[in-house]
Amino acid sequence: SVSKPPLRLRWLPTLANVPNFVVPVEVTGPIDFTLFAVWSKTSQRYRYVQAVVRAVETYRKTFAVSACVLLGDFNSSAKWDNQHPSASNHSALITLLAEHGLASAYHCFISEAQGIESRPTYYHRWNEHSPFHIDCCFLPGSWAEQITHVEVGGFDDWKGLSDHRPVVVDIDLISEEAADTDAGGVGILT
Repeated sequence: SVSKPPLRLRWLPTLANVPNFVVPVEVTGPIDFTLFAVWSKTSQRYRYVQAVVRAVETYRKTFAVSACVLLGDFNSSAKWDNQHPSASNHSALITLLAEHGLASAYHCFISEAQGIESRPTYYHRWNEHSPFHIDCCFLPGSWAEQITHVEVGGFDDWKGLSDHRPVVVDIDLISEEAADTDAGGVGILT
């Protein structure tokens, strides 16, 4: 969720041929952007990361005219690139998002490479010994320098609630219009 008022959210129509569970949301306020909520799953025509690649390709015009944020459960990692076609694996997605000017908030702030993350966001079958980093927040690269904090919830703190862990991204963004109004930061939680 985008957590700091006075931001307003409005569901946008989903384009034809976009895989399920990539949902566009218009965010307006001191900072306007399009948010894509992602839950990449296996039980659809385009599986896992392939669905996200397809959605980004389908929404390419939105990426050209709006600041965009993609966040959620991508069920994807560079570790698994060999399990998907090279044109639609995790590394291909990272390249595609970079072409649209997006970067991973976690990877920019923590300075880790894709596929070798030290902070897991998911524990397969709730098992502490089966960790993966598959929940992501991609945002405009121009926002990366304004990230003030990134935190991934710990295993013990969340083990009774979910097999996933929240990724909290704090960004100190102030639009020129809002610079005089004290409405600065945006908090993003995947």
